[in-house]
Amino acid sequence: MFITRPGEALPDWCEVRRFDLIEASAFSDVTFEARGPNDVIVVTYGTGKLTLSDRIMVIRESQYLVLPPGETKFTLSGTSRPVQAIHFSGQWGADIYGCGTFPVSLDVRSQFVGDKVTYPKATSFDSHYHDYDEYWVIVQGSGTVVVGEHSYFVRPGDCVPIGAGYHHDFPLVDAPVKAAYLEVSACGQKRLGHLWNHTHGSAQPIAARAPTV
Repeated sequence: MFITRPGEALPDWCEVRRFDLIEASAFSDVTFEARGPNDVIVVTYGTGKLTLSDRIMVIRESQYLVLPPGETKFTLSGTSRPVQAIHFSGQWGADIYGCGTFPVSLDVRSQFVGDKVTYPKATSFDSHYHDYDEYWVIVQGSGTVVVGEHSYFVRPGDCVPIGAGYHHDFPLVDAPVKAAYLEVSACGQKRLGHLWNHTHGSAQPIAARAPTV
């Protein structure tokens, strides 16, 4: 499957091999094993205490931490409020080009930002591409995402893998969305940010990373 759920295998080309949703209620602990060789924790709700073998850190919504090499497990603890995080693991290079959370909601006023589209659109999210792979995990809301020529309905717990060079968009939402994202595995010019055909040149998608039905 192209859209995957926690514990399911991502497409073969993906260097993120697994993602897990972690939730700790107020003043409770959840311990997870590092899967490696690369592990990233990004908080999607609340503020938590992250305990490693040699340190304790406070981590807040939209902040992320790369687990140090040799770390075998970590504990996420809720404070006076619950905390939620996504644990990405896999094998990618040392560079991370972006990680955090983003919202999407109805906003018809800015629907023509980015590259032009032919499908229905009612959000301000722009159709764009990157010089690196990106992974979205939906944590709130639902709606329709577009990757390349394919569209998918997504809901909380779904992971959307987006290969370098493929246009992607979040044109429709049924309820306001919050999603986590991770950007790794750069190629080509390794430019940062949202890229558009009309400004940055035509996208050069990698055929092996094409989306499927």
